[in-house]
Amino acid sequence: MSTILRLSAAALLPLALAACGGASTGDASFETLKDEGFALAERLEGLERTAASDMPTRGKAQFVGKAGFYTDDSSDIEDAVTLVSNVALNADFGARTIEGEMTGFEGDIEGSVIEGGRIAVTNGRISGNEFDADLNGRLQAADAAGDVTGGMNGTFRGAQAQALEAEMGMSIRPDGMDHDFSVFGALVAERD
Repeated sequence: MSTILRLSAAALLPLALAACGGASTGDASFETLKDEGFALAERLEGLERTAASDMPTRGKAQFVGKAGFYTDDSSDIEDAVTLVSNVALNADFGARTIEGEMTGFEGDIEGSVIEGGRIAVTNGRISGNEFDADLNGRLQAADAAGDVTGGMNGTFRGAQAQALEAEMGMSIRPDGMDHDFSVFGALVAERD
């Protein structure tokens, strides 16, 4: 898995999504998704990490939320986020798995306006109150497209895992290029 920032996603995302800028290419603008993510992160900020003994052991839950992405992993995260998306994750607590997807991208990566794409969350494993998963997908810009690979690490928050947060590390390989570049991200989501 790529290098993943070891900052708290709940603390990171409000700062990350407070960034200005980004481009709008669809119904939901960069600013709208950013504002929704910021509001969600603030709502979830006070939730304690779910105790391992309080984790559900059966049943399923869908989590919906927002993710913010950036290529500059410096400490100035507030100015670094240039891309946001919707997140939908499905947890099966009995099977101890989690999967889902990120869609509805708004903004840009390295100056290329993202016009579409999907990142699948696969092979997710829940262990105690934590989870990890693989990330695979494709992003489409006006002038290029690229494959995305990487991973995420996260934790469940609140009573009976009512929310979650995760940090992501990914590589994007643009078509026709022989090198990757790193993209970092954070997401927050709550039970639907």
